Amino acid sequence: MTGPAAVSNVPSPGSVAATSTATVLIADFASTDAGGKLNVVGGGIAVTTAMPMPGLPQLGIPPQCVVVLITVTPEHTNERFAVTLTLEDENARPLTVPDPAGGPGQPLRLQQLVSAPPVTVPGVPVNKLPGQIQVIINLGQGIPVPPGQMWTWVLEIDGNRKPEWRRSFYVLHGPTPPVLG
Repeated sequence: MTGPAAVSNVPSPGSVAATSTATVLIADFASTDAGGKLNVVGGGIAVTTAMPMPGLPQLGIPPQCVVVLITVTPEHTNERFAVTLTLEDENARPLTVPDPAGGPGQPLRLQQLVSAPPVTVPGVPVNKLPGQIQVIINLGQGIPVPPGQMWTWVLEIDGNRKPEWRRSFYVLHGPTPPVLG
């Protein structure tokens, strides 16, 4: 299967990827507090407007945060697994980011090894509650992307994709610059 709805490498039954749930959210700002709770401002971005990128000749999306919430079953707490986020265009091609040194661009992929610690709450038996991981990626400079199309953040867990592990947004053409005299 190809295209935006493609699913790669069907997860092995019982694996972290097969048993986890995940949500991808795009927001203006996100952080976690001392208690591990997620704080999101301007969450749920579905449409944004392209704007000039500092130091680059092309337009791009303004600063944003990509938030990934992953819930793992109790038997997978403390297990390390790979999380990968890729920004793909309407044809499921990864965005290629220009090389500042002038070399060939590289696909925009963000990767991290993570594990969910077991939840320990007084009065609740150990390994009864699912583990949770919150990954926040702050794109404070924005990203140079061509406007006028849909873009999708695609999550992979241990190289596996599920259709629900994605979040799309549309990039409008930027505002018309002022006409000066």
